[in-house]
Amino acid sequence: MANGTIAFDILSTSGQISGTAKSLDTDYLAYGSAKAWANIQLDDTVMDNFNSSAFTDNGTGDITHSFSNNMGNINYVSIGFNIRNNDGGTGWCGGYGSDSESDIKNTTSATRIQHYNASNSAEDMRRAMVTVQGDLA
Repeated sequence: MANGTIAFDILSTSGQISGTAKSLDTDYLAYGSAKAWANIQLDDTVMDNFNSSAFTDNGTGDITHSFSNNMGNINYVSIGFNIRNNDGGTGWCGGYGSDSESDIKNTTSATRIQHYNASNSAEDMRRAMVTVQGDLA
C-alpha cells in the first residue's frame, strides 16, 4: 500500500448534522486552533483534554501540563483559568518563572501554570484549566 498526500485549501462537509454545508480554511486548522488544552479537578481528575499526556502537581496551586506532541519552540502562549472552591471569591493564574528571559519555565514538552487567590496566595483550585496556542513541532 502506497502512502500519499491529500492537499486542499478549504475543507468542506456535506452538512449532514445541520443540513447546511460548512467549509473551513485549512490555515485556521494549522495556525488558529488550540494545540493543547486541559480541564482538571482539584483531586487531579482529568475532566477533558487535548494533546495533554500528564499533569504534575508541583505544590499548592502549581501544575505542570505535559504535551503528547511537543510544541515547535518555547515561545507559545499558555492561557490559564481556574474555578475556586466553594468559598467563592476570585482567583487568577499565570505562567511560572521570573522577570528574567532566561528563567521562563515553558519547555517544548510542557507548560507550568500557578494559580492564586485574590490575596495573591497560591491556592489549589476546584478546577484548573489551560489552553495553548502556537506551532507544533
